[in-house]
Amino acid sequence: MRGVYRAKQVREMDLDIIHKLGMPAHTLMEIAGKGAADLIHHLHPHEAVHIFCGAGNNGGDGYVIARWLALWGHIVHVSVISPPKTESCTTNHSLCK
Repeated sequence: MRGVYRAKQVREMDLDIIHKLGMPAHTLMEIAGKGAADLIHHLHPHEAVHIFCGAGNNGGDGYVIARWLALWGHIVHVSVISPPKTESCTTNHSLCK
């Protein structure tokens, strides 16, 4: 069985990777988003997808997921719930366009 992490724990793990390993936040977001896109593509290889993106880094992850799925031929609809507010979210919103 896999453990479930709380938001605070995930933020702490992200910060450890960013600060202790020196991985840029944008790179970490790309890895996480592509991993989620891989899973969605594997489970639903020919399905259209609708992704809802907020203003923070979770929204940024959503834009990464949308971009990869579109590159792999999925029909992807993205709903912007709130305009991006973090640097990584803004960057991935731009790349997703």
